[in-house]
Amino acid sequence: TGYFGADLSSDPEVLTEKLNKELQNGRAAMLGIMGMIFQEGITGLHTGEQTSLLLSGKYNIPFGQHA
Repeated sequence: TGYFGADLSSDPEVLTEKLNKELQNGRAAMLGIMGMIFQEGITGLHTGEQTSLLLSGKYNIPFGQHA
């Protein structure tokens, strides 16, 4: 589990709520990472490369056909 601050509540409802929030954040992070992995697999470029090309205006054709 994550760090919830100096005092972990002795109230089971509050503790359960915090643990559920931690699980949901972990699941959201896993989905985000999966999206980045698929993006790299499809385009052949990692996120940093795609971002720099998009910001420079050189990348407008998907699926690895970049300038």
